[in-house]
Amino acid sequence: MKKTMCVIFLIVLAVATMKYFILKSEETQSLQKPLESPAPAVEPTSIFSQRKAETGSDILADIRRARQMLEKENAEYVIYEKSKKGKWEVKDFMVLLAVQHADKKIEIVSVDPKAGELQQGYTIQWNRLNGVNTDFTVIHPADCVVLAIKRVVRTEDAFGEVIYTPYSKEIDCEDLRKAGLAYLKKTIQAARANLRKVSSQVHPERSVAETAPKDLSMVLAIIEHIDPDRLARGELIKKLINEVLVVVGANQGVAYRYSVSKANARGLFQFIPGTYDKIRKQYQDAGLKEDFILGMNDHFNAAKASLLLFDSDLNHLNKKVNLQRNKMSLGKYLASSYNCGATRTAKEIRSHKGLWERKVPLETRVYLKKFNAVWNSLIGA
Repeated sequence: MKKTMCVIFLIVLAVATMKYFILKSEETQSLQKPLESPAPAVEPTSIFSQRKAETGSDILADIRRARQMLEKENAEYVIYEKSKKGKWEVKDFMVLLAVQHADKKIEIVSVDPKAGELQQGYTIQWNRLNGVNTDFTVIHPADCVVLAIKRVVRTEDAFGEVIYTPYSKEIDCEDLRKAGLAYLKKTIQAARANLRKVSSQVHPERSVAETAPKDLSMVLAIIEHIDPDRLARGELIKKLINEVLVVVGANQGVAYRYSVSKANARGLFQFIPGTYDKIRKQYQDAGLKEDFILGMNDHFNAAKASLLLFDSDLNHLNKKVNLQRNKMSLGKYLASSYNCGATRTAKEIRSHKGLWERKVPLETRVYLKKFNAVWNSLIGA
């Protein structure tokens, strides 16, 4: 009996040993196989990217056509006066959408924001109303794109109807991104050229056109319109940059005209009234427009103001602190100054040297993270 048990045990042990070596051999072979490269990430293709590939569609021409059609229409709205505050508000309003179908035909659809998704035979969705930036998506019919909208907005104490192209993934294409980047560069280059006869207050023997860092005005105009929370959540900086460029490319001269922060920073370059007025008086020979809102609505004028502000902010730096050798270091200083002021930024640089970025206000530290991401993506270290 004992002999039989021993034989069985030896057989089981032998089988287990064979299975172990077989598994070990298979594992070794699998480890020696070359690793397959993961499939490259594919950028989502917008409807317009597909149309251009198929028919050579010109999105800028289509947007112009949509705007011309909207100009002939009126969006309905009703205003009323708040009895307690004596302030006029919009009670009811409609939004007109210029919707392009797959056959390139454009129709004007009137949307009541208080109604449901079904509007005039269309199924239209929107996450939330966000002024002219509301992203309206046509679910039915398929392959439709919203090229522009018309709606009422408040401009100071008055109301008026405006036409705008909000960002949507359906129009996010290379043509609009390139148009946006080209528009920014052209506007800033024209502003710089206009300042060739305006003396720098940092280097009086030179002009502001020579002292203002190249590319910085463009970078700051972009990061002003990037949501820091989305960047913190891990959204790709390239995607966030592209969204800004699409809005600029589609709207050009009116891009971000209706963007006003809680601090009353306004427009593409997001100046606040006090800073603009200070720069206008400090550089009187630059010819900045006297009216703040008109000055911000004019991108050429606003770009000039941003370049003049850079020159002014450089005055706060200790002459012994030389940031000019490194474009990105100089850009960080001016970006921080743009956000929290040159006095505070220069003070932290004097007090904390290389650790100054940790000492500026939290909002500015977040702003600098955006600056680093956009600068590295567009300009490079």
